[in-house]
Amino acid sequence: MGSHRRLFRRFLLRELAKAFREAFRDREKAELVARGDYPFLNVRRGEVLTAPRYVNPSLERALEMGASRGGRKREG
Repeated sequence: MGSHRRLFRRFLLRELAKAFREAFRDREKAELVARGDYPFLNVRRGEVLTAPRYVNPSLERALEMGASRGGRKREG
């Protein structure tokens, strides 16, 4: 079962990176807006991903997973 979690986490992090890479940067409003649909993140086209004091609630889990990614050391 651990491999399924790892696979899901990998897809989630790839989707997160893709969403931020492809996002439209609205410099007037200081927002990042999704240009496409990202089903693993539960984000649809046109949704605001981030703004100065806002992070899309659908992204919070993925961001937490990405932040904890480097925290563990592998044994072996």
